[in-house]
Amino acid sequence: MQAWKYGRFEIRAKVDARPGLWPAIWTLGVKGGYPYNGEIDIMECYKGKILANSFWAGKKEWELRQDVSSRTIKSFNDPKWAEKFHIWRMDWDKDNIKIYVDNILLNTIELKKTINQRGSIRNPFRQKHFLMMDFSPADYIPDQNIRQDFQLKSRVILVE
Repeated sequence: MQAWKYGRFEIRAKVDARPGLWPAIWTLGVKGGYPYNGEIDIMECYKGKILANSFWAGKKEWELRQDVSSRTIKSFNDPKWAEKFHIWRMDWDKDNIKIYVDNILLNTIELKKTINQRGSIRNPFRQKHFLMMDFSPADYIPDQNIRQDFQLKSRVILVE
């Protein structure tokens, strides 16, 4: 699996924002188990919000430290926003991770603050990460208002 440390990453994608779905474009560090390896969410879409986050290890086992940012899809002021393709971008260097959609800055993560509180990996965002894209049902997160009987059309993911 290909992995990278630092650089500019751009993904052109259309997000299915219907309730009950949880599409994501994200990375995990290659060294260490979760959460010591670090997670960067370039894009998550959940409950009508676009999320741009990072997670790393806290003081206790499975305790997460985080830098979380969210914006409602409605805040983009385009009723057809979820029907269109968008450019998701991450600019990552030794000091910061900046996450954008369509050149709108969603989050700036300062790497001087992303220090693991335990484990052997001091800063999980100063190592190589591999990129993942997924399209998960969000039914394991209880919500009484989500219909469970919709259909999804199969789509192909093309990667250059």
